[in-house]
Amino acid sequence: MGFVMPVQLAAKDSINAFVRGTSVRQSSSSGLGWESIAVERHELELADRSEIATSHHIVTLTSGLKVASGEFVWNGRHLQYTKPPGAMHLYLEGVVPAVYPSTQIDLIVCALDPVFVEGVSAEQESPFAIKLREQMNFYDGAVRSLIRLIEREARSGGASGRLYLDHLIFALTLRLLNFGTKNEDPHVSSNSLSHPRLKRVVERMQSDLDKDIYLRTLAIESGYSASHFLRMFRATT
Repeated sequence: MGFVMPVQLAAKDSINAFVRGTSVRQSSSSGLGWESIAVERHELELADRSEIATSHHIVTLTSGLKVASGEFVWNGRHLQYTKPPGAMHLYLEGVVPAVYPSTQIDLIVCALDPVFVEGVSAEQESPFAIKLREQMNFYDGAVRSLIRLIEREARSGGASGRLYLDHLIFALTLRLLNFGTKNEDPHVSSNSLSHPRLKRVVERMQSDLDKDIYLRTLAIESGYSASHFLRMFRATT
């Protein structure tokens, strides 16, 4: 599939493009006059979603109580994914890959204005430009709380005022930028499983002790291919 050039969209339109299919929209900041960010909560129906382009950075938070799973296309390859509640993903401005879900998923979706993000980055006391980097299935309590607070503010119709919202957006952006400068856990290398992923794998092992456990099953829990998971599991343990 060829590269799709991003088009300049409003933040709320970038969310609509990202959802790209049937869903039940449970909340939205549309109509509140927010400029740097838009946020919506969706219950996405079970349907394939093709590759799309976005002119905003997209942050998603898996909500609800169920683990979502399926496949996505990355560099021409079909890779399996799992998204437990609380899992997040940061898509950078540009192309969002095609997704082929096998379950429904509840998502809170935020669209961040790249110009605003660059402005926050420029304010930091660093000799180097701090850039966002794409994150897949990451976990961070601060980011999760900030997204939920922003979504709650949208549901309230902006009841707490613009200053409150501006502080939330700034804090969210700054926290995401920090992921581009360092590893949050100095004991976890890029060749190792993160603690949350390792925990999910171990819990799956313990829950299925009376059954045959296949490598592919554990790899799905980690969100990686079987061969990649095996290398990372060995490096971690």
